[in-house]
Amino acid sequence: MEDRKFIDIMKHSLTRSKLGHWEAPLPLLEETKALPDNRKDALRRLKSTRWTLDKNPLIKKHYFDFMQKHLENDHAEPVPEKETPRSNHQWYLPHFGVYHPQKPDKTCVVFNSPAETDGMSLNKMLLSGPDLTNSLLGVLICFCRTLLPLWRTLNRRSTLS
Repeated sequence: MEDRKFIDIMKHSLTRSKLGHWEAPLPLLEETKALPDNRKDALRRLKSTRWTLDKNPLIKKHYFDFMQKHLENDHAEPVPEKETPRSNHQWYLPHFGVYHPQKPDKTCVVFNSPAETDGMSLNKMLLSGPDLTNSLLGVLICFCRTLLPLWRTLNRRSTLS
């Protein structure tokens, strides 16, 4: 049922932005449920990230460059400095940077959707959507159906020669 609900949300709400990007709403499990206020937790995590970045100027530069690209492309928006009236559907998404060992000059910012406030996280609020990966058994059966007739044809030719 949840997979159908997810697909229905995507079918009816997927749109294109002015810049040509696809935009989809968050597929919430429950539309009306009020979210806990996670601003303080997000700011605490941000302070920790800033402390880490301040220790290494190169990492800080990579991180800020990454975030600046997100802001320029309208993939993110800055949090207002002064307190804004809180709505029931407001969630601050904490983030942190990671490096791939083979790409030491490029950071990847990870948006921490499992981060919890009052036992709630963004991951817990969203429908997961259908599993679109193929099962190993299905792949093997398809492989056998495709190759078995080919193998039989090749085997007949070799015995006739």
